[in-house]
Amino acid sequence: QQQISSGENITPKPGESVFPTTCPYEGPGYLQSFGAPRDGGARIHAGIDFTPPGRISNAEAVECPILAFRDGVVTTAYSGFIAIKHSDGIETRYIHNSKNFVSAGDTVQAGQQIGKQGNVNTFAIHLHFEVYKDGVAIDPKGILLDSSNNPDTSKVKVTGNPKSEGGGK
Repeated sequence: QQQISSGENITPKPGESVFPTTCPYEGPGYLQSFGAPRDGGARIHAGIDFTPPGRISNAEAVECPILAFRDGVVTTAYSGFIAIKHSDGIETRYIHNSKNFVSAGDTVQAGQQIGKQGNVNTFAIHLHFEVYKDGVAIDPKGILLDSSNNPDTSKVKVTGNPKSEGGGK
């Protein structure tokens, strides 16, 4: 059984990005995937969700760390939300957090713990992760799980990817 690491930072090698959580997860499945219709089809799901599996209690789930995907500057941080701008035109967003450990203006390093997963403004504890390239939402799955789709070819490896425990991949 994989242990949950609540406080460790992951240090990538130069040029690597970091998977945004060290916790095992379910999904992303259809409703957690990028582009799935939301609110009766009125808007799309602009990111992907990493939901701790049912074997993890809520008390453990809120200890799941959120890690900075790449080096960058925090542009926004408030209850349940963090946005980080990266030098390559990518912006990453981390949503529903129970705790934020960074503030707007902070410089962060890839792998640095920036918060903990939560259920702020949602029904279940999870990390909702979004990626924007030049202001347009792109599917994070391609960047996280398939380096050939990474818009920044200098960042071809993602470090620290935990194993999905079902619910779609």
